[in-house]
Amino acid sequence: MWQPEGASRWFARCEYLAALQELARGTTAPRIREAFCALDRLADERPDVGRPQTLEHWAAEYGFLDTWLVELWADTLDLWRSSPDGRGVWEVAWPTFDYFDERAEVGEPKRTLQHFRWLALHQVGQLTYEQLAEHEQGESGLDISTISRALTATATLIGLTLRPAPRRH
Repeated sequence: MWQPEGASRWFARCEYLAALQELARGTTAPRIREAFCALDRLADERPDVGRPQTLEHWAAEYGFLDTWLVELWADTLDLWRSSPDGRGVWEVAWPTFDYFDERAEVGEPKRTLQHFRWLALHQVGQLTYEQLAEHEQGESGLDISTISRALTATATLIGLTLRPAPRRH
């Protein structure tokens, strides 16, 4: 099936954002919910006063280290300010198709959407690889190296800088 160059990355980014949104709306990932609550509070601030620094601080706090994500969250704040209904359900300003013509494909399309959920839980929820393995214990054959490879490949696919791994004591 033909698709525009960059489409896999666009779809992958949408899957990652959908996983974040689902986890934020639920009760199993409190740090991700906290990130959305903190962004919701930012929407109450005046957009013309100190927003870039405040948004960048929020983004760094919750592991959104890449420009495309900071821009997406800025667009989301604009959406929430203009649409109380969208804000009430934490609607995300989804990425546009505009980069299809300017970016080459990176990596292979994902065969499972679970990796996007793992990435959200690791990146924003701050779960370690070990905690992810425990969280997903129902999956047979799941080990730390499997999780590590999946997170690295998924982050590469969507252009996400992984947060530093916690140091072992």
